[in-house]
Parts: sequence; C-alpha cells; structure tokens
Amino acid sequence: MNIKICLYFVCFLFFSSLLIAQSDYRITQEFKSRHRSFEIAIEYAKTNDELSKIRKEINEFKNEFKGNKELLNRALYPSNFEASFSTLSKKIEYTNKKLAEISTLQTKVTQVEADYSKLSGELKKLSTEVNSLRNTNTRLMAELKAFKSGYGGSKNAIDSLKNLVGQLKQGISKRDTLIKEIMDNIFMTAEHKVESLDDVEKKGIQTQIKNTSLIDNIRNLINDNLDFLNASLFTSNDLALLREEFKDFDQRWSHFGPKLFDIYSTDPKNQNKLHEIDTLITDWDSTIKMSVWRSIHNIFKNHNINIDEFENGLEFENAIINHIDSEINNETEIEGVKKDQNYVFFAERVWQGIIKNEWMPMLLSENLISSEQVSKIDEKLSDWKDSSSGTKSYFIYAIILILAFIIIGSILLINKRQKTLKNKDVSIEESPSKKNDSEIKSDEEFIDDK
Repeated sequence: MNIKICLYFVCFLFFSSLLIAQSDYRITQEFKSRHRSFEIAIEYAKTNDELSKIRKEINEFKNEFKGNKELLNRALYPSNFEASFSTLSKKIEYTNKKLAEISTLQTKVTQVEADYSKLSGELKKLSTEVNSLRNTNTRLMAELKAFKSGYGGSKNAIDSLKNLVGQLKQGISKRDTLIKEIMDNIFMTAEHKVESLDDVEKKGIQTQIKNTSLIDNIRNLINDNLDFLNASLFTSNDLALLREEFKDFDQRWSHFGPKLFDIYSTDPKNQNKLHEIDTLITDWDSTIKMSVWRSIHNIFKNHNINIDEFENGLEFENAIINHIDSEINNETEIEGVKKDQNYVFFAERVWQGIIKNEWMPMLLSENLISSEQVSKIDEKLSDWKDSSSGTKSYFIYAIILILAFIIIGSILLINKRQKTLKNKDVSIEESPSKKNDSEIKSDEEFIDDK
C-alpha cells in the first residue's frame, strides 16, 4: 500500500514537473514568437501612426509576460527580459528616424519635380527667345551685307550703317546672354561632378539639351559673331566690349564644355559638334584680333595715309616704320613746308591723337603689340622729325628775312612820307611873309618917286 502511494506520488511529481516544463517552454516560445512578430511589424511600418500603435501593443505585451520575468531571464540567456524590450524600443526609434528621412526625401522629390517643371518652362521660353533673336539677327546681317555693297559716303548713309551695326551687335549680345543662361539652368541641378551622375540624371540633362537645341545654338551663335566681325569695322570701344563678351563665353565654355563631352561620350554625332565648337571658339578669338588690325588699317586709309596691310603686331610695326622711312627718303622730292606738314599730320593727329590714345591701351592689354615695338615706332618718328626740322628752319629763316625787309621798307616809307608832309607845312608858313615884303618894297618905291 505504501509502495503504491509512493509510486502514485512519484508519478504525480513526474507528470507535474513535465507539465510545468511544457508550460515554461510554451511561455518561452510564445514570448519569442510574439517578440519576433513585433520586430517584423516595426520593420515594415509605413507611418508614424502605425509605429504608435505597435508601441502601445508592445507595452501590453510586456505587462502580459511581466510575471514570467525570471523564467524568461533564464530562457533568454545571455539576453534577458528587459533587454528584449530595449531592443524593440531601439528598432522603433530607428524606423521612426527612417520614416522622417523618407518624408523629407519625398518633400525634396516633390520640390525637385516642381523645380524641374518650372525649369523646363523657363528653358522653353529662353529657347523661343533665342530662336526669335536668331531670325532677327539673320535678317539684320543680310541687310548689313546688302547695305555695304551699295555703301556711299553721305551722312545719312553713314548714320544708317552705324544704326544697323548697333542693332545687330545688341541682338547678338542678347542671344549670347540667353544661351549662357540656358547652360546655367541646365546644369544648376547637377551640383556634383558630371562624372558622378547616374544614367538617369545624364538622360535628363540630354533631354533638356535637346529640347533647347543648346549645342546647335552655341554653334550658330559663334558663327553669327564671326560673320558680324568680318562684315563690319569697329571703334576701339566696340572691339573692347566684343573682346570681353568672348572672354566671358570662353570661360563659361571651359567650365561646361568638358561636362558636355562627358555626357555625350558615347554619342559620336554630338561629339563631332562639340569638337567643331572648340574650333569655332579658336576662330572667334583670332577673328577679333584680325578685326582690330583691319579697323586700325582703315583709320590710316581714311586719312589718306598709304600703309601696307598688317595682321599682327610685328607686321604693324614694320608697316609703320616702312612708311616713315619712305617719307624720310622723299625729302628731296617734297618741299620743306609740305614735308613738315606730313610729319605733323601723321605723328600728332593720327599716331598720337587716334592710334595711341584710342587703340594702344587695348593693343597692349591684349598683348597684340609690345611696349618695345611702340618705342621703336616712336624712335623712328623722332628720326622723321629731325629730318624735316632742317627744311623747316630754312623756311623760318626765309620768312624772318622777308618780314625784316617788309619792316625796313615800311619804316623808310613812313619816314619819307613824314618828311614830305613836313616840307609842305614849311612852305605854307613862308608864303605870307614873302607877300608882305613885296608890298613893303612897292611902297618904298612909290615914296621915292614922289
């Protein structure tokens, strides 16, 4: 009997411990399962509201298993009950931060889309203005060429030509500004290097370039500048402004050109166009220099000074010196007065008054001529002056001698005239006395007769 009771008791203890062990296992597994479900829920939460709801459920979950804390501390070793909920809290904070970043990013995307839409509208407007100016400038260029073919010398014709050149210059300058603005707008969103742009970003820039015909517009702009420079003569101020516009564009191209080459690295057609633009920019620079020399030569021509044409500083120096040598060597064929007049007209009016005062600052600043070359020309002008000073002296001496003869003759003539007037006065004074003497003599003779 006692043995049976003991067996029952042992069996009871065994099954009780077994039930307790199963219960502990079930609690542990349920805790782990629900803990994992909360981790997944936190990871896939899309809004802050979802996170708030999950946080509330986790608090309820914690309270539900709080009575099994000791059991779970043993079962979760090396972790524990509190550490498990700390992990969930950190995951909630991380997801909350990620949702905030996503919200900020969505705001930025919305703003970028709005900016892109606005930019596209601005680019479309700029492109329309560029095309309009292109048509206007083409018409003005045709008028300029037609006008110059029948160009006369009347004041009205000159004023009309100046007005036409001014309109064309203003139109080209405005289109230049618009194209630079298009370049700025297209690349303003690509603040990082073009090399780091992904294919989607490059594709977007290519679309904007295509929609604005940027590459073709740049090429057309440079060609228009070349035609304008070749068709006109300019003042030093005009060319200084055109030179600054070129420098500004060249600097901008140095910045944006490589970006365009990179964007179209796999597009042979546009690569060829970009290489053509590089060549045209070099031509633009040399054409401005040629226009400077051509305009200066036209100054000599308009003042009836026959000088060889020149295309650079060395040729300019040689042409001026050759002309001066020619003038010096012609001293036997030219009268002294005429020779001196030629020197004064060339040296003071043309060279000093126009070339050095108006053009030389730009020539020196652009390194088109050196100060040593200018000094050589000035030295040659001094030789010309010395060669004409002898004939000038003889002329002055002759003038002085003639004036001396005139003065001496005038003095003699005045003295002679004064002497004649004095003699007349004496004669008038003597005539009454003579009359009285004759009367007295007649009276004496009459008394004697008596």
